[in-house]
Amino acid sequence: MNTFTFLAALTLLGASTILAAGEESKPRKLGLCSACHQENGRAVLPEYPNLCGQNEEYMVLALRAYRSGERRNAQMRSLIGMLNEAEMRELSRWYSRQRCE
Repeated sequence: MNTFTFLAALTLLGASTILAAGEESKPRKLGLCSACHQENGRAVLPEYPNLCGQNEEYMVLALRAYRSGERRNAQMRSLIGMLNEAEMRELSRWYSRQRCE
């Protein structure tokens, strides 16, 4: 492989990495959360927490606590019951990456 081909391949690899790290697709179950927390994580009412920028692992633990009943909120418990572990992680990842602006 000559130098030009190597540099071209390296450039394409870098571009694909940047694109992959760019716009993240929205979680399939985002609609369950967005009525109260919007897609960007900004709560619609003051009694609801903002999720934007929240620690991802903390949110996963909180969702598990709602599911188990350790955290008591009937609405959250019923919604979390519709999610599997991967979906809880996906939603937590999404909201942790949103900016609270």
